[in-house]
Amino acid sequence: MGCETPKKVFEGISGTDKVERMIKLYLDIDGGLLHTKKPCAAEYAAEFIDYVTANFDCYWLTTHCKGDATTAQQYLSEYFPAEVMEKISRVKPTNWDALKTDAINFDEKFYWLDDYPFRAELDVLKQHNQEKRCIVVDLNNYNELKNVVIKLGWELFCLADHWNCWKRGVGFDIASTAYLNEDEKTHLIKSMEAIADSYGALKWTDKELELLKRIKDYNYHIGYLFRE
Repeated sequence: MGCETPKKVFEGISGTDKVERMIKLYLDIDGGLLHTKKPCAAEYAAEFIDYVTANFDCYWLTTHCKGDATTAQQYLSEYFPAEVMEKISRVKPTNWDALKTDAINFDEKFYWLDDYPFRAELDVLKQHNQEKRCIVVDLNNYNELKNVVIKLGWELFCLADHWNCWKRGVGFDIASTAYLNEDEKTHLIKSMEAIADSYGALKWTDKELELLKRIKDYNYHIGYLFRE
């Protein structure tokens, strides 16, 4: 796949409230935003940057930033246009020595995106019982950054006020749609509440996904689950 800038595909993943915005997101550059063998912006990188800078408290965790974010900005300016660089400028610096985990604040909620975390870094995460907070990015996978956004969007839902998210999101469409009968609505609503309460441990079944597809406005809220 080439490195052309794709059209936006994340309109269906909504913004978040102040609680969610407090979650820190640590970002890598090489292998995280840029392909490494033939350096260029990864597919959906611009949309990814748009989403994470709007929904997370973003920090660099990369060899291109050791206490000064301008070095990362200067490096990325070769690969992104001015409008994307304006969003990149919102990412804050970190400082670390041997291990990237030295820069992570384990007292606050966070996610860390990296293409190749060291074993010693994974051990530090395990010591803090935070192994699941590291999301390994592999830009060789099709639509990798798009899939990372979907995962982060779900994590935000699970960490936020479940009831408010449920009312303004998929749950609202389930309750109001004329495309499902009452039994189907009840089934989906109970499933969604169970999934929310499980903090993502439970997943939609094939039957539930088929019902969700029949909701008139599913494309706005959950359509990204079914797009190619």
